[in-house]
Amino acid sequence: MSDSSNVQAQEHVPADLEATIKISTICQNIFKEFVLDVFYLIMVEKDIYKSEILQRFQEEAGIEGKSQKYRFQVSEALARLEGAMLIAYWKEGNFERYYLTQYGQVARYILRDMIEENPLILKGTKITSKFYGI
Repeated sequence: MSDSSNVQAQEHVPADLEATIKISTICQNIFKEFVLDVFYLIMVEKDIYKSEILQRFQEEAGIEGKSQKYRFQVSEALARLEGAMLIAYWKEGNFERYYLTQYGQVARYILRDMIEENPLILKGTKITSKFYGI
């Protein structure tokens, strides 16, 4: 992008939209149910395949063998976490391995504090709530 087009782009952005968003605000808005569970799995397992995440949900539900159940929810949770820049992936063959970004590393501590302050945020989670005994 040239300097002149960059200046033009800045002229079109209202000043009130240039504010930064705190990671804690993002976490409070997206850490619910499946998103929280998927983040938790990536946090605990480090580099994890999407298929492994899906398998963990199916195991919790008592589903054996290949199933499409939870595929959409897991994909949506991954997309939300990627969009919030809390996770990223690297390709290994035809598969992606998910990991926490530098913002995701910060979000780990925010999540811990959120759970300590209000354990009810675990309501609706399938995996994280079991870890915390709720």
